[in-house]
Amino acid sequence: MGIIIKQTIKSSIYAYIGIALGFITTAFLMPKVLTEAEVGLVRLLVSVMVLLAQVSNLGFNAAGGRLFPYFRNSERQHNGYLFWACVVSFVGLCITLGTFAINYEFVLNLLNVKASPLLREYLFWIFPLTIFGVFFLVFDNYARVLYDTVSGTFLREFGQRVFLFIAIILYLFKIVDFKGFVAAYCIGLCLPTVFMALRVWQQGNFFFKPIKGFWTNKIRKEFISLSSLTFLSGFTSQVVIYLDQLQVTSIINLDANGIYSTMMMFGTVIFTPTTHISRIGGAVIAEAWKNNDLKTIKDVYEKSCLTLLIIGSFLFIGIVTNLHNVFEILPAYEAGKWVVIWIGLGKLFDMATGLNGLILQTSKYYFYDVIFMVFLIVGTWLMNQWLIPIYGITGSAIATASIILIFNIFRTFFVWIAFGMFPFSLKNIGVIIISALVFGLTMMIPTFPAIGSIPSFMIDTPIRSFIVSILFGSAIYFTKISSDVNQIVDGLLKKVIR
Repeated sequence: MGIIIKQTIKSSIYAYIGIALGFITTAFLMPKVLTEAEVGLVRLLVSVMVLLAQVSNLGFNAAGGRLFPYFRNSERQHNGYLFWACVVSFVGLCITLGTFAINYEFVLNLLNVKASPLLREYLFWIFPLTIFGVFFLVFDNYARVLYDTVSGTFLREFGQRVFLFIAIILYLFKIVDFKGFVAAYCIGLCLPTVFMALRVWQQGNFFFKPIKGFWTNKIRKEFISLSSLTFLSGFTSQVVIYLDQLQVTSIINLDANGIYSTMMMFGTVIFTPTTHISRIGGAVIAEAWKNNDLKTIKDVYEKSCLTLLIIGSFLFIGIVTNLHNVFEILPAYEAGKWVVIWIGLGKLFDMATGLNGLILQTSKYYFYDVIFMVFLIVGTWLMNQWLIPIYGITGSAIATASIILIFNIFRTFFVWIAFGMFPFSLKNIGVIIISALVFGLTMMIPTFPAIGSIPSFMIDTPIRSFIVSILFGSAIYFTKISSDVNQIVDGLLKKVIR
């Protein structure tokens, strides 16, 4: 668990610096210079790009992540892994973008172009975005299986947000028009791919040629079989993340997606640590399966559930108790209040169940996870179609949170039955009790008023956040619920004292 914690901390630091920069851009700049429809457009471009990039990879990254222990051999240039990842992704790109181009008008109509005319003018950016997006996935995944999760996180979570900040500043000072802003924004999304490839080269891992003698019939059949299944699993997992934005745009319009996707950002903040634990945890769990080391897997599973529940609860409380301050900054986005709450609850439950998905995906029962993922995407689509016309963007948030809850219950019970791993204990219940008490106490604190020219939110937010941090942090630390958390805090305290 040591390497997971260290790289998770580094990755999370970069991610949260990026999120802070992204929040400044989103909360203070974008609403001032862009309409809700324009915000919805740039976020939709990213959503469609991610989905097409996932399809274009044809499941190679997911299968390679599980089988890379068999490729791993630096003397043999990791048996040509990078070469084949690029070749397969290139073939997938040709198929995916070719199909997208043929059905371009159909896609526009599906996304309700009549209600969102900006789509016709700017959807073409999907083509370069997808090309660079799929190769970023290739190089990032390659670095991750070589135990470098920090570089990709830095470029994706921080670097891209810097480019967005620059793009919005250029537009704010009228250096570029909206068309120029979109171009700068899309170029900013593409550049991390170049830097990621250079990083792999710098580390001496840019091996780009096939190696003879590796692809035996047994490995080839296993890889193709696993790629086929993980292609569906990986695609459905990405669809669930972005399907709600597509359906909100299709059923309502880009304006609604602008509000919805902005409020979704807060759910992303809560879920960020899970992403980084999963990135390094997946490689560790895959290696443990190879060695049939069930003890390591069980240990990682239990600690991930407890640690992520603690982090997620803290972030959820901090965000929800400060929502009134958020909407003082973003009054036009107050319609998304319940989006934050519902999505936050869904993400929190997902975090509380730890790395159950990674355990399934890297085990011999990975096929069952594909079945669960199909249920997830179908259920999400049906519930969105039902609830969005009734409750608008809040309906989509309810649908997403409900399906995440059901989905993780099935996953958790399956891992328990199949491997005898039940990750919860009284410690998890203790965290829930502490969280409920801290949330209740914090919600009873009255809003601190403005002082002179200093607005209320600039006074209330830091004070309320400080109170949440002290109450929650002290309760977790002194009850010694998590040895990992206490170990990190003790280490930080020693450094401060020195």
